[in-house]
Amino acid sequence: MPSLNFQSQFAPGILAMLDKNYAKRTGIKPKTTTIRARRKQAIKRGDILFLFKAQRTKQCERLGTAQCRKLEGIFIDENREGITVKIDNYRLSLEEAQTVAETDGFESLTEFVKWFKMTHGLPFVGDRIHFTTTYDRKYFCNKSVKDRGYKLKLETTQKTILVTTEQVEAAKSDRYINELATKHNYGVQILNPLYQ
Repeated sequence: MPSLNFQSQFAPGILAMLDKNYAKRTGIKPKTTTIRARRKQAIKRGDILFLFKAQRTKQCERLGTAQCRKLEGIFIDENREGITVKIDNYRLSLEEAQTVAETDGFESLTEFVKWFKMTHGLPFVGDRIHFTTTYDRKYFCNKSVKDRGYKLKLETTQKTILVTTEQVEAAKSDRYINELATKHNYGVQILNPLYQ
């Protein structure tokens, strides 16, 4: 399982991506992607990634794990004509490039390009890795279950999916209900029609 090392300046954004409550408490914007130089052994979609700060130093700290949701090729350059950012050979507008910079933990596109110029040199060619966290997946499953007409009872200590008698057969084969029940310890309660 691949590991990714982050400089200290990016660690709070990674922690905010991993923990919704940390993001709310601190007001730090989650870092939902990372851009890396190409590796000999490439990261693949679905890989579990171990995330570290200051790896191979005494200050090394394990930040958590995330899954690789998607990989894209990225090209970054700057010349007399301006800044060029391409994703999978599609040239981004300056607004789109600004969004890429923000999701990667930078305040501005200029800061983003400057960092890559100093750290890797330009032009830069690499991979943009998108993270899937447990929180993101659980939120997605919650939304999918609600969209299918089920009700959720979400309390601090207990989370329950409420199923009517008409929904029982469909609920048995619903993959999102199954995932919430098995991976996230949600209860499933069948509602008595007399007390709905």
